[in-house]
This record gives sequence, structure tokens and C-alpha cells, in this order.
Amino acid sequence: DMWWPQIEFVNCAEPQITNRSLAIHPDGTVEYLVGITADFRAKFDFRQFPFDRQVLPVRFQSFVFHDKIVVFDMMPDRFG
Repeated sequence: DMWWPQIEFVNCAEPQITNRSLAIHPDGTVEYLVGITADFRAKFDFRQFPFDRQVLPVRFQSFVFHDKIVVFDMMPDRFG
């Protein structure tokens, strides 16, 4: 059996998983990489469009495991 973190995306409808991998490091750290295609939902203020700037939050969590089991850590070099 292989353990998976059971992560769900909260603010999207039916994400399509394009690829995923799970690496278990010698120190016990698990690195889970997932590629998805999805329609995300968020509230935006378009009153200053087209001179505005918006941020799309991507919310995800594990509904199966608590925060002592699954800890999320951002990889800044993977976001843009």
C-alpha cells in the first residue's frame, strides 16, 4: 500500500489531474507534486478594469488528515 495525502481543491469544480508524483525522502518528508486543470472560483473587484490587478487564491486542504500529519509548504520557485 502507498500512502497519499488525500488533498482536495476547495474553490474549484472537478479538477482534472494532469500528472502527479510522490517522493519520500530519507528524513521522512513526503513531496507530492500535482498538475491540475480546473475552473477556480473567486470574487474579484473589476471596477478599475483594465487597470486593475487581481490575485486568484487556490485553496486546498486534506479533509482526511489533520495538520500534524499533512503540512503544506510553498515552493516559491514553482509559482509565478
